[in-house]
Order: sequence, then C-alpha cells, then structure tokens
Amino acid sequence: APAQLLPLLLGLCARGAGGSLGARAPQRPSGGAGRGPPRAVAGEQRRSGAFGHSVHGFQSAGELLSFVEGESPKLSGAQAKFLLWRLGNLRTSLTKELAKRPAFSALLELVADLVQSGHADPQGLRDIMLTATYLRGIHKKVDSLLDLCAGAFAPVAGAANAQDLANSAWALAKAGGSYTDALRSISRASKTCIHDFEALHLCKLAWAFATLSSTEPKLFRSLAKEALRKLRDFSPRDLSGLVWSFAKLQVDDATLPSGVAALASGKMQEFNAQDLANLVWAYARLGAEEPGLFESAARTATSKLKAFDPQNLSNLAWAFASLLVNDPELFQLVAKEACSPRRTFTPQGISNLVWAFAKLGIRDAELLRVVAAEASSKMEAFTPQELSGVAWSYATLEATPPGLLGALEEAALAKLPDFSPQALSNLLWAFATQRAESGALLSAVVEEAVRQAQKFKPQELSNLAWASATLGLEEPGLARTIARVATARDGQFKAQELSNLAWAFAAMGVFEPELLEHISREAVAIADELEPQMLSNLAWAFATLGVHDKALFRMIRGRAIVMAEDFAPQGLANLAWSSAALGLDDLDLFRAITRAALPRLRSFSPQDISSLLWSYSMLEIQELELVYALADEIVANLGRTLDSSRAPASATLVGAGALATPAAGPEPVANRPHVVLDLADRLVILKPPGWEVDQYAREGGKRLLSDFLEGLLPARHWPIVRDAEHQYGFLHRIDVPCSGLILTAKTYEAYRGLSLQLDSGRVTRDYVITCHGWPPTGRHEVRERIFWPKDKLSPAGGSLQRLGKPAHTRLKTLAHIRRRGDALGFVALRIETGRRHQIRLHASHIGHPVLCEARYAALETFQSDNPWCQRSFLHRYRLAFYDASGEPQEALESLPKDLATVAEQFFARPGRSGVAMFPWVGGSSPTCWDLCETL
Repeated sequence: APAQLLPLLLGLCARGAGGSLGARAPQRPSGGAGRGPPRAVAGEQRRSGAFGHSVHGFQSAGELLSFVEGESPKLSGAQAKFLLWRLGNLRTSLTKELAKRPAFSALLELVADLVQSGHADPQGLRDIMLTATYLRGIHKKVDSLLDLCAGAFAPVAGAANAQDLANSAWALAKAGGSYTDALRSISRASKTCIHDFEALHLCKLAWAFATLSSTEPKLFRSLAKEALRKLRDFSPRDLSGLVWSFAKLQVDDATLPSGVAALASGKMQEFNAQDLANLVWAYARLGAEEPGLFESAARTATSKLKAFDPQNLSNLAWAFASLLVNDPELFQLVAKEACSPRRTFTPQGISNLVWAFAKLGIRDAELLRVVAAEASSKMEAFTPQELSGVAWSYATLEATPPGLLGALEEAALAKLPDFSPQALSNLLWAFATQRAESGALLSAVVEEAVRQAQKFKPQELSNLAWASATLGLEEPGLARTIARVATARDGQFKAQELSNLAWAFAAMGVFEPELLEHISREAVAIADELEPQMLSNLAWAFATLGVHDKALFRMIRGRAIVMAEDFAPQGLANLAWSSAALGLDDLDLFRAITRAALPRLRSFSPQDISSLLWSYSMLEIQELELVYALADEIVANLGRTLDSSRAPASATLVGAGALATPAAGPEPVANRPHVVLDLADRLVILKPPGWEVDQYAREGGKRLLSDFLEGLLPARHWPIVRDAEHQYGFLHRIDVPCSGLILTAKTYEAYRGLSLQLDSGRVTRDYVITCHGWPPTGRHEVRERIFWPKDKLSPAGGSLQRLGKPAHTRLKTLAHIRRRGDALGFVALRIETGRRHQIRLHASHIGHPVLCEARYAALETFQSDNPWCQRSFLHRYRLAFYDASGEPQEALESLPKDLATVAEQFFARPGRSGVAMFPWVGGSSPTCWDLCETL
C-alpha cells in the first residue's frame, strides 16, 4: 500500500483568520501581535504625547505615508518603528502602488538604521519582525528588514523574555525563510527560561520550530515537560497545536501524547472542526494509538460533521484509517457528507479520502462514484503522489469505475518523470491488481523505474517486481535491474518483502542466481520473522526456479514442522508441492503437513487438494488411504453440486463403441475414434492420429475429439461435453500426430474425481514408442523439467530447462530392432507427470528421438523416416483408473493399423528382442508396463 498521504501542512499553519495555528497570534492581546500596539510600542506611544495621538489617528496607509513624506527628515528611529507598526495595522489599505512611494522606502530605511545601530532591544526587534511579517512581499526592503532583524535578534535572544522569544519565533515561521542562527539562539534562550512560558507561548514556540522544520531535540524535551506541568492551561486549540508540532517533526516523546489525549478526551466537545481534525491527524502521524481519544473524537465529529470543511473531512478520515480505527457510524456519515454537492475537494483531499476508505476496506459505492467523477474532472491538477494514491485506493477496493483508469493513465503519462519510486511502484501495482491493459503507460513506467532504480526502497522494489509478475511483463532489463539493486541492499528487506520478491521472480520465470542467494541468506537471518505464508511462498519460488538451497530449505523445514497448524490450505499445498518438485523426500515434514491438513481438508480448494496429493504421489509416500478417501469424498461432492445445477445426466451410454463419428465425409473406420471402455459416468476413447484433444487452444485444420464426443453424448443430457472450462470432459491429451487412449468424464462428479486420481498418481498411463538407436537395456528414469513459452503453439515447442515444470518418465527397453541397417529401439514407458510433449522431449534428451519425430529430432532424420512412417511412432496403449465405486478399471489397445504396418518392417536382433516384439505385431493383447520384461 502506498505511504500515508499527509495533509497540507502549510495549509494547516497559514490560512489566515479561519482558525489555523499560525494565525492565532493576531487574535490575542498578549504576544505583540494583537489588534492594539505591542506593549513596548504602546508605552512609547503614551510617552510621545501628541505624536502618538496623531499617528494612532491615521485611518489609511495613504494618509500615514503622506505624513511621513512631510516629516521624514525629523523622524527618529523609534518614531519610524511606531509608524511602521501602525502601517502594519493598516495593511489592508497598503497597495503595491502605495508601497512604491518614496515615503514607504524612507520609513523602512529609518527602521533599518535603528536596527543596525544596535539601539533596538529584544522587544523592539520582536515588534518589527511581527510587523514585517504582515507586510512581507509588498516591497523587497521589507524582506531585507526582516532578515536584518533576525540577524540582530540572535545575539540578544538571551535578554528576551518568554513572550518575546515565542512571538519572534512565530514571526520568523510566518515569514518562512531560513533563519538558522536566530532559531538556535531562540532555542538556547528558551531552554533557560522554559518555566516562564505560558501555555500559549509554549504552543507558539513549538509551532514555529515545527513549521520551519527545525529539529531541536533538547528544546522539545523541555517543551514537553513544561507543557505537561501546565497542561490544564491549554485551550483546545493550544492542545491541538502542541501535539501537531510534535507530530510534524516526528518528535517521539513517551509521555506528552498520552497526557494530551487524557485531557483532550474529556473536553472534546470544546474542539472546533479544524482543531479536532488537526488533533487526530497529529496522533496518526505519530502512530500513537489512543483508543479513548479516538472514541471520543469519533462521537464528537459525528455530531459536528457538517461543520467540517472538505480538507478537515479528508484529514479526519485519513487519521482514523492510518491507525486502523474503523468507526462504522463515523465513516458512513463522512461518506454522506463527502457526497454532498456543496463540498468540493482538492486533489489531495480526494486522494486522502479515498485512501482512508481503501485502507479500512470500506467500499461505499456512492462515495467512490462521486469521488471518481470529481477526480476525473481535476486529473491534470493531481500530483504524481496523488495520482498513484487514487489508483492504489480504487485497485485495493476493486471498484475502479469505467473511465477513471483511462484518466489516470493519461495524467500519469504526462507527469511520469516526476513520479517518485514509491509512486511508480504503487501505480504499477494498481494496474496489475486490476489486470488493466495499458501498453503505453506500462512501458513508460518500466523505463522510468529502470532510470530511478537506485532510489527505490526495498518495499518499492518488492512491489515493482510483484506488479511486473502479475501483469506478465516480459521486461528482462527491468528484472535484471531489480535483481542488481536488491542484491546490494544487505539487511534492508523485511520478511514480507523477501517473500514477495522471490515469488515475483519465480512467477516471471527469471533466474537470477545472485539474487536468489541473497534472498536465501537474508531469509535465514530473519527466520523468526517469517510467517507461514512467507515460508510457503519462498519454498514455492525456489522450487519453481529449480533451486535447492540447502540452508533455506533446512530453515523452512524446521519452522514448517513446528508451525504446520498455522499454514493456510494453499500454503500447505505449496509447501508439499515444493518439496516434491525438488525431490525432497522428508517424511517428518509430510507427516506434519498431513496432520495439519486432514482436519481441515474440507476447506481446501480442489486445486489445493490435487496439489497436495500430487506431491505425495511424486514422492511415493505410503499410508495415505485416509487422505485419499476423504479427498475423494470432498471433490465428488463439489462435482455433484455442479451436476445438480446443470441438466440431469442420462443413463449409461449404450452401444457407444458402435456410434459413428459426426465428422462429415467418408473416412476409413481405422481413422475414426471409437469407445474402448464405457462406464456409467466415464469412458475411454481411442484417439487416432490427426485428431486433436481440444482441451485448450485449437490447432487449425485438425479434427476435434470434442465434436466426436458430442456426437456420442448429446449436450442436453451431458452438459460437460460443451464446457470448455472443464475441458469438454477430457482428463488429459495426446499430441495430434500420436494415437492412444483418452480418459473422459461424462459428468462433473466424474471429472472432479478422475482429476484427483490423475493428480494423486492413481491413473496409470502406459505407452510404447519406437526410437532411433539401441537404448540401454533394463529400466531407466528421466527427470528433466519441461519448459513451455507462454505461446504454447510456438513453433519452437518445449525445452528442457531449470525454469520448466517437474517431469518424470519411466522407461523399459523391450527390444533392439533393425530396418534396412538402421538401429531402432522398441520401448515401453510410463509417465508419472503429464507434461506437453513429455515423452518426445525426454526421448530426444537421452539421445533416442521417437521415430518420425518432426520437432525434436534432426531434420535429416525426420526426412529419412517420413517416407515409410508417416507419423510419430508413439502410442498410449493402456489406461488404469478407478470407477465411481472405487473398483479398479483397465483399458488396453494394441498398436493401431498404421503403426502395426510399420512394425512389420522391423527385424529383431537375435535373442529376447523377437519374443518381446511378438505381442505387438502378432495381434496379441499387450500387457501393463509393470509386467513388461526388459531386454
């Protein structure tokens, strides 16, 4: 989530007479900034007799300047100072044209001469600074005079009283310049007489230093102690101003916030809207949780909400949300008030308001609609931080209305170079969360992120990587940059950030060894901070990338065994999958996973159950009958629910094997699919070569097995045959050029049950191939990961690499054979995983490509094979599975006619090869892989 969107501090400090912190001094008689003259000047006025009386009688700036024009040669510095004070009171009539008159410049010069002569005491300097503050900007000599007074005040600050110090600091803060020496002097002097400060002066002093962002730890410690002593003298506005100052400078004081909270809670009804908003904002900024204060503030704000202006309304909501204080009644009223047509929010107010609702997860449809419309109309005025904040908020609530994303994109593109790293990562995160298509913006964000990469904080790097992975961005340059920058940040990543970073690189399929080593080292160092989900994410990420980091997995194993009960279902499934994918046969870990999973298995999703059982199957873990039985029941119930919501299924298919294919045109029977085994809710179909098992994308021009199936099973009775989401009932596929048995479900219940059997290794798939060369005799295994690009129809096909999915093939060489001098092997196979092109890739990997292999063999080899073997010599001849009652079933189909014709051309080597070949070419029924005798 984005960082807290702070209110406009200057707006809180300098909004004139509307109750802002910095404008309170002119409303008080004390402090030299009241409606009457300061005390020192007032005393002088009484002593100056007729002069003072006449000056006080001036009613306009023009009248006073005319007097100065006639009397300037005779005026003393003290009189000039008195006239300047009076001009400050008449500032509303002092136009820039009047300020150009020589008399005004002469008056400023006389006062400057007084200051430079050293005859102005601290009180006089204070009065000049206060007046100059109000006249600032009207003439360049006013600014010079203010700077001159600040310099002169520094050496005499020790002689100033508390009131002089507070008001001088206040004047400098209102001026907003850089007055380091004067502030240091005021700080030193204030610490020595801090007990003399009244509540108002303490508040002014704190406000001044906070406004100028001048951190003086020792002064603020003294301020806090003295404020606590005099806390009951503070008005509601003073309390609000005091804690605001500490919050602005992030001064961590152990006692002041709780003391102010206790007092403010009891007099909350006395706070006006702005002071109440400032108060809770300060506590949120400090991160000080004071439940009593916020409860009292909520009750008071609810009764006064109509008095809150838009900025105070958004600041109030922001403060409550920052501390995760969700008061339903308050936020309901805030939403109602914010939707009022009479309220107009600034871009920052919009950003803060919608952020607050998103932070608390409050999805008020009307508010989000109204705010989105207002935001869209003002989008050009939004800062980058505000744009990313709005995008983040709507994405978090999953409530982005039509048009807002487009407006955000257009505005963001225009200001992208001004985006901070945090704003960039939040913007990308927001678009990723909503899976928004925005090519121009995403490319520009990536380019800008690479440019600013060194400025990214760990959380921002983590968010950037996560968003890139979620959007599926293929940006190698960005991934490399993130990896390089992250690897250099030793000890800076938090547990969640490490977990997210690892997940993102695994999801992107990007292997960066140095980054993974860094993540492992950092994660092991902060093992105690890793929560269950983080542990499972780390395990999943490293396993997905094919990296068995012993130190990391030793740590994960130890913590997972102890914390297994705390893992979510998906976390347990991912943990088991990771161990299985890396071949980590850890019985103690799997026992812990089983103990944690069994009581909660009904809360697992079908995918999590399948993943869990696949892991057990891959590692051949025994004694899982109870897990299988319970999982079967759960998944079957899910399938029955789907069946009951669709058309009722008909009775068992009768004579299915005799039904003709619905494909148009004459076709030899041998080239048509047919049913080999027909049960009540499932069947086995023989797929001939050239037919496509269209579970996923369809390859153009191929005959579709789903069309054949729908011809057998009318969709009005068997709706699954038209359901692409459930792959038309097909449980697996065979490559188009190959032939073999296809397990098919007629009902959703059967589909769910068979899917679980498949994932848990209870569906047996046996194949036979003819390959080039004489493979080694005996039994063999191939465990090589198979990687496919996102475009599964890519001509390049699959490949064996670290980033692929685990794949396991068992092989038995049955015979060594020849054809016209070419050495060939006849091999039976059983696959434990069902990756696309698995057998073809694994066969080529071991140097024995399948006969007539068009993709994974040399072109010359394929061209030599093709004239006498027109397609891949690969056939799935056996399927074994369980029926609805749990009884084992088996379907067998020997070589189809085209492959049998090819096999008749083979000559077995002397010995056992001829015996092994006989069942395949002699028409006998083949046997299961387990019973096949190896050469």
